[in-house]
Amino acid sequence: MPRVVSLFLPRWPTDRLRRTSDGASLPAEAPLVLVGRTGRRRLITALDANAQALGVSVGMAVTKA
Repeated sequence: MPRVVSLFLPRWPTDRLRRTSDGASLPAEAPLVLVGRTGRRRLITALDANAQALGVSVGMAVTKA
């Protein structure tokens, strides 16, 4: 019988970026978003809890964020 493991890591991209960078460039209290392109649009692809508290969400256009 195969074993299956399911993980839910919604903040993995931003957590990984904060851990690999030095603390001076990314302060812990500053909101952090990652941006990607879909065609000509720039969209939020990942965000941390600070950015979400400000009303930003995944899939939101960068110009609206």
